[in-house]
Parts: sequence; structure tokens; C-alpha cells
Amino acid sequence: MKLTAIQIIPAIPSYGFLLWHIGKLLFKLLSPAATLAYQRWIRSFYLHTLRTLPTPMYVIAAISAFVAWAIFGIYGEELVKSATMTFLAGSATSVFAAVIFYYFTNHITDINNRKSAYEAHYYELLRISSPCGIEAQFFGWKHDENTAEKAKEYCNPSRSLDGLSEQYIRFLEGTGRTSTPTLLNEFRTTMSRIDRSVVFFDQDVRNAFALVERRVDELLVNCGDFEIEAKQIKDETHRHNLMVFNEHRVFTHWLLKTKAEKIKSDPTGYVQLAEYRLSGFSHTVAIAASLTLARIELRKAMEKHVEPLIPEKMKSA
Repeated sequence: MKLTAIQIIPAIPSYGFLLWHIGKLLFKLLSPAATLAYQRWIRSFYLHTLRTLPTPMYVIAAISAFVAWAIFGIYGEELVKSATMTFLAGSATSVFAAVIFYYFTNHITDINNRKSAYEAHYYELLRISSPCGIEAQFFGWKHDENTAEKAKEYCNPSRSLDGLSEQYIRFLEGTGRTSTPTLLNEFRTTMSRIDRSVVFFDQDVRNAFALVERRVDELLVNCGDFEIEAKQIKDETHRHNLMVFNEHRVFTHWLLKTKAEKIKSDPTGYVQLAEYRLSGFSHTVAIAASLTLARIELRKAMEKHVEPLIPEKMKSA
């Protein structure tokens, strides 16, 4: 018995969705590795191909393409004999073509908006990808693998604290004490200006920018007492207690003591003050290391997405 078009067409979406779910279930059952690959492919396909297309639009595109394919496949050369099916196939094809046209038009607009946003904030992005005072002292000014390795080492909670007291005193007596909070506040102001255009950035740039922004805020919180600490290290007793903890072995041995033992050994509280300041500085340096790693990621994202869209005259300026 030959089915009519009225009987076939309503069944097409139902069978299509049924086959899709059966296929997806079989795919998931085959292998966890296959499932992982499928999820990554879907995510990559969505982020890089369909993210400029509103959800209803690509659903319409899929349905119209499927309807057109089904009608042409079922009727073949007999399609011209049915005016209704010819009209339906033509309409579905037209809808699919319109969505594709919309996608490419929107995609071009998206690229233009992205290019304009990058050009408007190119120098500001370069600025916030540069290190501040405390980062420069500990990790240098470059954005290379050596800098990244050193920063990762300082992010490690079990890293050696040998020489921490000397670094702490040198930092407070140097220009980093004043330049670090000043530069961080400048970065914060700059990022506030960029925030309005972040929506046009590529996802990699957006993620790296958000991470830098978060680390800058965290580091700013830890920079509030630098002036007070700079005055404290002028006291010889405090300075001496700091230098006692310059060896990792001595400092960790003190940290393992109970609060009662510390009070008994140090009734004046001077040694505990030195411990408090060094522990706080160690945490600050770890945040600075995280900020350096975030800046390196931002610079890599810029090299991948921003640099190709920036005119050469802007790069050489």
C-alpha cells in the first residue's frame, strides 16, 4: 500500500527525533572515550560555529533541511506531479537558505564588531598584560616559559620559603612597595573601560581577561598594609625576628607550634608579628604568581585572536 504525503509528513519529525535519540544512546553505550569525544566535538562545534546563531534559528534550519531532504528523498522524480509537495519542498529549501544567509551575514557583523573592539582596546589590553612591581621583582618582565615555570613554583603551597624574609624586606624598601598598588589601581580603571566591549571578544580572550581581573582584585586587597609594614621593618627587633625566619626549616618549625607554645616562647608578640607578616607576604606573592600566569594566558589569547585583526601600523606604533 502506497502511503500518501499527508500520512508521511507528520511522521517524519517523530521518526527523526526517535532515530536521533536511539543513535545518541548507542553512541554513549559504545565507549566512555567516544562519549567524551562526542561532548568535546559538540561543544567545539557550538562555540566556534553556531554561537553567533540564535537557538531558534538553527533549530529552524535543521528542521527545514530535514523536511526538504525527506520530501526530495521520498518523492524523487515524482515530486513534480504534486503541487503541494513541490511547494512544501521549495518553502523548506527557501527557509534553510534564508537561515544560512542570516548566519553568514551575522557572522560577518560579529567579526567586524570584534575587530572594532580589539582595535579600540588594543593598547589597553597590552597594558594590563604587563606585570606590576611585585610580579616584576619575583618573576621578571617577560612572558615566556621560564616566567611561567617560576610563577607555577610560587603557586605551590609546599614550595620552599628559604630567603622569604630577605625578599620581603627588599620589596618593602624598594619601589615595588609603592608602584604595585598604584599600577593595580590603574589596571582596575583600565579594565573597567574594557568591560563594555568584552562581550565582543573571543571566548579565550574573554576568559583570560576575566581571570586577570579577578587576580588584580585579589592582589589589591593584600596591598593595603605595605606602608605600615615598611615603617615596621625599620624597627631593629622586628627586622631581626624577620631574618630569624629566613630559613625554611626555622619558619616551618615555628608554624607547627601551638598557639599556647608560641605565646609562651614569645610573650611580647614580636615574633608572632614577624610570622604574621611573612605568612601574609607569602600569600601575596602566591596571588601575584597566579596573576602572572593569568597575564601569560591573556597574552597567548591575544596572539591567537587579537593580533591577526590589528593593523600593522598599530602594532608598530
